[in-house]
Amino acid sequence: MTAHKHTSAGLTPADAPPDDIEALAEEIEQTRESLGETVEALAAKADIKARVQDKVTDVRQTVLASAGQEAGRRRPAARPGPPLLSRFAGPRSEPPAPPGSAGRVSP
Repeated sequence: MTAHKHTSAGLTPADAPPDDIEALAEEIEQTRESLGETVEALAAKADIKARVQDKVTDVRQTVLASAGQEAGRRRPAARPGPPLLSRFAGPRSEPPAPPGSAGRVSP
């Protein structure tokens, strides 16, 4: 262990307050910032409702992403177009009228 020389106030030289008022004010400001960050971290840990809500949101996003990927895997292949021959057969026409029906309108 390292022996520390104690000042008249019972503090080690590292713990002794700075002689300069500006340095003391800076140290106080740094301590306040550090304490503020610590309090914020503790408050966030203590806010169980917010932590649960964050977890629910994370899980929901994970599930939705997995469901989207799974749906993509299960989609049926695209339906093929019309058969190859029908593409080249040309436009469809009416079948020829039976003999003897010329001029009659079909029901």
